[in-house]
Amino acid sequence: MYIRQNFRIYPTKEQQQFFLQDIGNQRFIWNYVLGKSIEKYKQENKFIWYNEAASLLPELKKELEWLKLGNSQALQQTLKDLDQAFKVAFKRAGQRSGFPKFKKKSHGGSCRYPSGCVIIGNTISVPKLKTKIKIRGKNLPNEVKSVTIILRPSGKWFISCVVEIPEVEKVQINENSKAVGIDLNSRFFAVLDTGDAVVNPKHLLKKEKALKRYQRRMARKVKGSKNREKQRIKVARKHEQVANQRKEFVEQVTMQIAKEYDIICIEDLNVKAMQQWNGRMIQSAPFAMFRSKLTWKANKYGKHLIVIDRFVPTSKVCNECGQIHDMSDLNDRWLSCDCGLEMHRDHNAAINIRYIGLSTVGTTGIYASGDTKVHGLDVHGIRWVSLKEENTRSLDVY
Repeated sequence: MYIRQNFRIYPTKEQQQFFLQDIGNQRFIWNYVLGKSIEKYKQENKFIWYNEAASLLPELKKELEWLKLGNSQALQQTLKDLDQAFKVAFKRAGQRSGFPKFKKKSHGGSCRYPSGCVIIGNTISVPKLKTKIKIRGKNLPNEVKSVTIILRPSGKWFISCVVEIPEVEKVQINENSKAVGIDLNSRFFAVLDTGDAVVNPKHLLKKEKALKRYQRRMARKVKGSKNREKQRIKVARKHEQVANQRKEFVEQVTMQIAKEYDIICIEDLNVKAMQQWNGRMIQSAPFAMFRSKLTWKANKYGKHLIVIDRFVPTSKVCNECGQIHDMSDLNDRWLSCDCGLEMHRDHNAAINIRYIGLSTVGTTGIYASGDTKVHGLDVHGIRWVSLKEENTRSLDVY
């Protein structure tokens, strides 16, 4: 199994210039071949695939001497990435989603080295670069499959290493296994079938005023001036701060869930449809990152992750009697059933998600045991609330 590990690096000015050259070279090759391929598609209804694109490189290097300054393997990898981008864009579910996008020259960027990178101690060597780069981090890998050098808009440099780790055997499912259903939504970030919920910290919304203030200041600066560049870095660092807070929040929540439960059932969300209802709230809730991190941690600890279909009406069906209710009004947060059940709609959905998830593994006798409060409320800044209490009718946070 392959995973990515990211570390902060501190390249010298000469090393930065080397990476900037490779970033520019790879961007040029991507845009050049993409433009040629689009032109060919309009004339002949055909694309320029990898083999044909690779044959263009020798002639380009003769015409443009500065292409020789970069890493040849990196340019080949750029063509492979573009080839894959075309396949994804035009063969996803048999539908055309448009051409790949051109890469713009910006204050950030990345360059990828498919092989030849070696980590020695707290340094890494890159092909064609004579000096080694310092890395900051713990548990550095001994061997890497590929390396991507990343320049953030804030001016910070990072390295993303693809490393291979051994497969972890899945835990055996029995009557003592602990299962949980999780309903993700924009009001509470995640609701567990135990009745406990993680409150969405809304990092982006909290920093929105400061970001707007910084952006207004940057707009008043003269373009190309040093003062504008200083203000641009402040804006980029504020965005980076929000991204780091969001990532740390997801890491902590997924770690707690993956360690506590053996079977984790979640819903396949349609995030685009949710954005039409409440776009700003959805943007502040990192659902895609949560799904990705939870998948990785479930594999790491040998847990079972079950994803149910997004079209199952989990919020509308009473988990006690199976009666279907009209819950189309999203402001109606409580389900009142004829069987006497009174429950928060998200709590009810989480229970249904667990039932459906467990049915796919051939058992319905496993119930979510334990209480997330065992980990403690407000642990590491994560706010947990209970949806079991009647007073939570006024607890929904918009």
